[in-house]
Amino acid sequence: PGIEIAPANRADLGAIVACLARNHARYAFAPVWSARDLEGDAPTPGPAPGDFLVARRGSGIVGCVAMWDQRAIRQVIVAGYAPRLARWRRFVNLAASVLGIPRLPLAGSVLAQAFLSHFAVDNDDASIALALLGAARTAAAARGLDVLLLGVAEGNPMLAPIARTFRHRDYRSRLYLVHWPD
Repeated sequence: PGIEIAPANRADLGAIVACLARNHARYAFAPVWSARDLEGDAPTPGPAPGDFLVARRGSGIVGCVAMWDQRAIRQVIVAGYAPRLARWRRFVNLAASVLGIPRLPLAGSVLAQAFLSHFAVDNDDASIALALLGAARTAAAARGLDVLLLGVAEGNPMLAPIARTFRHRDYRSRLYLVHWPD
């Protein structure tokens, strides 16, 4: 209640940067963003303002996520399938929409995927996180994307509600922090 999920625009960039800063400050390795980084014409490619969805409470932004389609700079190309899976690919694709699983693209084609990045929610409010991710999933389908990728730290309190709500595949990795006393 009282939350509106909507696409962002350039005027929202300052509030998005503030939302990211106040929420990412709690996590090691979290990037620091500026409005210039998010304008869509920065030297380093990144999501454009129109790629963001924001959660608004009144006039303030209390959450955000960007759907970052990186196919212009890097792609995942399906090299092929095991013979058994190749024979069943058409049937898997027929069942995919009913089962809520991604379709298997033709061998040699680019996987239509995007990264959900710049994800932040004030007070780790799971209901806001779920609303943002649900809206991103709807927007991804409208853009013809088959797969969305989201990284969430194991200790993040929003991880369990997200995992319970959305069909997903876990991909576990480790980051190591190394430092010298001096």
